[in-house]
Amino acid sequence: MLALPAIAHGFWYSYEGKRLSYTILDEATKTCQVTSGQSVSGDLIIPNAVIYGKDEYKVTEINNGAFSYCDELQSIVIPNSVERIGNDAFRFCENLRTVTLSKSLKHIGNEAFRRCNSLKAFFLPSSVTSLGYGPFDDCHSLETIEVDDKNSNFVSIDGVLFDKNLETLIQFPAGKTSIKYSIPAQVNKIGGFAFFGCKNLLSVEIPDAVSNIDNAAFYECTGITSIKIPDHVTYVGVNAFWGCSNLKTVESKALIPPVCGAVTFDKSTYGEGVLYVSPDAIAAYEVADEWKNFAKIAIDSDLVSNFEILTNKNTKIDVVDGAIVVNGAESVRIYNTSGAQVYAGESGRIELPSGIYLVVTDSVTKKVHI
Repeated sequence: MLALPAIAHGFWYSYEGKRLSYTILDEATKTCQVTSGQSVSGDLIIPNAVIYGKDEYKVTEINNGAFSYCDELQSIVIPNSVERIGNDAFRFCENLRTVTLSKSLKHIGNEAFRRCNSLKAFFLPSSVTSLGYGPFDDCHSLETIEVDDKNSNFVSIDGVLFDKNLETLIQFPAGKTSIKYSIPAQVNKIGGFAFFGCKNLLSVEIPDAVSNIDNAAFYECTGITSIKIPDHVTYVGVNAFWGCSNLKTVESKALIPPVCGAVTFDKSTYGEGVLYVSPDAIAAYEVADEWKNFAKIAIDSDLVSNFEILTNKNTKIDVVDGAIVVNGAESVRIYNTSGAQVYAGESGRIELPSGIYLVVTDSVTKKVHI
């Protein structure tokens, strides 16, 4: 073992031929963190404790970004002394194949193992109590995330990571070969980066209980062509569906447009896709942030085919001599059974080809047959 002097509580220490940089965290408790190991290669074992000067320091943390972009690192054993792995700690370690975690580990930071493309499986010990967002996102080969049965905070179902109560879906492994996935019915939140880079998925069924689709939840899920957003959803996060270049059909069931973060959908979805909404909500979506960016907003065809007449004594909608006649409305919009708008204008006599239409005014919505 070799310890070299350093400046201001930072020092280098070699263990089994691997030289890492450390920083003292607390002199009183004699604890330190791994600060940098970006030059290491092959297999790495981090020691429980290191020597600096005449003192021994217990290694309790791996600092933010400590091993990020360490392309030659292939395996790592993290000692039981370590309680925290920082944000981006192993980000873009693309040849990292195996990780053995500390049995005392409590926290794994944001995107700590992002794009570790050689990882196929990951195991969370019972000690882990908190995770940052997207800790394993964009790991293209990762097929399963398993959790110790004794962990009281997290659980794995078929290799997918959830909180213990199944309220939040935390991470769907990007390398999982499933092409269809139904989120469990009790889940009410899809976590940030949860499906990041899941290119194998062609469809995802979101349950009615979901109210929050967090930031970048479906980022670059290029296989998904359509998505149904349940009526309980109140928030869709920043870049939630960005990079979903083949997403061309979006159905939002909420009458009040969910609040959206910036650039919620990909530019191809806004430009080439169709947003289907309730006839009672279309006006609200046309002015709501992000939703208004859709080039085409149409009535949900299911709602058209099953729609019941709503009545209002001041507005009348009738079919007279083969034409639609509307009286008492300030504005009128008419949609065909495909959800396309075929008329927008004032009340009066409106002549259209024979067919079934949905007539929407400021106070009445009615299905008519010419």
